[in-house]
Amino acid sequence: MPPLPFSEDTLRLRAGDVLFHRGLQYAEQGRVALVSAGSRSAVAMVMGTQEYTVRLSVATGRLTGSCICPFAEVQPICKHIVAATLLWLQDSDPSATEPAAETAPQAPDLREFLLAQDREWLADQLLAVTQDDPTLHAQLLIAAGADPEPGR
Repeated sequence: MPPLPFSEDTLRLRAGDVLFHRGLQYAEQGRVALVSAGSRSAVAMVMGTQEYTVRLSVATGRLTGSCICPFAEVQPICKHIVAATLLWLQDSDPSATEPAAETAPQAPDLREFLLAQDREWLADQLLAVTQDDPTLHAQLLIAAGADPEPGR
């Protein structure tokens, strides 16, 4: 698997010191298990006060994550996302199994990424984008068999 297009330092900056250190503790305590991990997405189970499902993905070099914990309902990142991301980074580190190669970064395969995502998450992402793009909204309404301009 190619290296992920972000680093532990990037994660630390995004999460802040408190969340980063809490997530690091979870990772070091072995509370994280990767259910699936690829070059563009991963799913992990994190054991906290209960078992939390974490979904991670990378698009255009940006990490996004979701967690079922209450904190992640109101914040973009939680300690469970940090813990899962740290394990994903460790799992994808090519230096652990092979020498580093000097290669140009590969463009992400958007189709591969999208096909690996949960359908409900994809629908939510697409609907959010259509709020700012009336043309896309109309195209999707037409594809769904609806009249994009009722009353005509």
